[in-house]
Amino acid sequence: MNQTDRERIVGGYQFGSEKDAKLAQLEEKKIDQLEGRMKYEDEFQVKVVYEKAIENRVFQTPAGLSYLKKLQKFLLESGYDEKEILPIPVYTNFTQVTKTEETYLRPVIKPSTKKMNRMQNQYRGAKILIGILVVVIVIMFIITINGKNPNIINYENALVDKYAAWEQELSERESAVRQKEQELGLTKE
Repeated sequence: MNQTDRERIVGGYQFGSEKDAKLAQLEEKKIDQLEGRMKYEDEFQVKVVYEKAIENRVFQTPAGLSYLKKLQKFLLESGYDEKEILPIPVYTNFTQVTKTEETYLRPVIKPSTKKMNRMQNQYRGAKILIGILVVVIVIMFIITINGKNPNIINYENALVDKYAAWEQELSERESAVRQKEQELGLTKE
């Protein structure tokens, strides 16, 4: 056993990383503080400390979990029923699962075909509605472009055409008036 392996031994447990070993050392300090203050004569106080340690996840390493087991055993020997004592939660997986076809979870809940058909019909209806709306928008653009009333798309052309028509009409009237003046001899030449 090399030096780093020896440094990772805490409370008789050899940890796989320095981080886990430091956590175990911290938990051992917490255990020493609790033991200094713990009054085993008062079973209720022991039960409160035990439950708070579980609720707050104070202990996570095997060193801390073994202390919780010691408190649990004390409570059982003190007369508490097993149902009154919280179980010790273990937050670590101990088995490594290989990824084979058998280990994958298969869905337990299968969607009903009735619900699937309803959803497919709703989806189909939504697609049809979207198609209709696209056609309506295209028709509106065609009407806007080809319309005779000025709009934001063709207002410049409409105004130019309108003023050109007025100018042509004025020119025609002016030439008609000059022609009449010449026929009547009213022109000053």
